[in-house]
Amino acid sequence: MEKKDCVLVAFTFQGRVEIFGKSLEEVFQLHRKAIEKANRPDLKAIEIGRYVIFMLEQWRNFGNYSLERRRIIADLLNYAVTTLQEDGRRNYRESPILKLFQEKLGEAMEFAYSCEERGAA
Repeated sequence: MEKKDCVLVAFTFQGRVEIFGKSLEEVFQLHRKAIEKANRPDLKAIEIGRYVIFMLEQWRNFGNYSLERRRIIADLLNYAVTTLQEDGRRNYRESPILKLFQEKLGEAMEFAYSCEERGAA
């Protein structure tokens, strides 16, 4: 029997909460769909940022994920930060959500790029 990492996920969208017990790959797919449903760049960036923070927590719990997947997550959080900084309709520059994303961006980049160095050592 193949061992799979599995997580319990609480997911919110438009006031609806769903709970899933899924593999991380299934969680990636579910969240990708929620991001696609966001109808404005700032809302999409916020969903992406929340997702990335969730995934960082999962990696602390489970460890061992591909370098490519870690880099995708770091790049997604960088996209979320940049999008919110440049959003013209609403000033996110001083918002708590942007500050949180900026704090986690350093952690995500370190996680994505320092793991390669550890593997090469």
